[in-house]
Amino acid sequence: MTLVRTPLVLHAATVMTVGVDEDVADACEEAVEPLPVVRVAHLAAATERVLTLRPVLVVVPARRMADASPDLVERADAVGARIVSLDGLRGGPLLDSKLRAALRGDERG
Repeated sequence: MTLVRTPLVLHAATVMTVGVDEDVADACEEAVEPLPVVRVAHLAAATERVLTLRPVLVVVPARRMADASPDLVERADAVGARIVSLDGLRGGPLLDSKLRAALRGDERG
């Protein structure tokens, strides 16, 4: 009997933006480059995709954080993703530093 090893599945590190305006999503892409950014329009779609996409960050506008379902938070936590609220940031050095800090694990939420 020969043993067959189960192949490891490696997911590329990605960032998911949820319900973020186009200009802000563009700024997020620049801030986390070279990581790919997946843009998701709605919280419900993000909740469905987070388990398969396994992003390292889930970026949500502050206005939508209150609407974020416990399922999204739970699923993001299950895959080790940090949920980052934009707190009104639309770009610039503050957004860059917030996202980079979250990627390093220095900041949560």
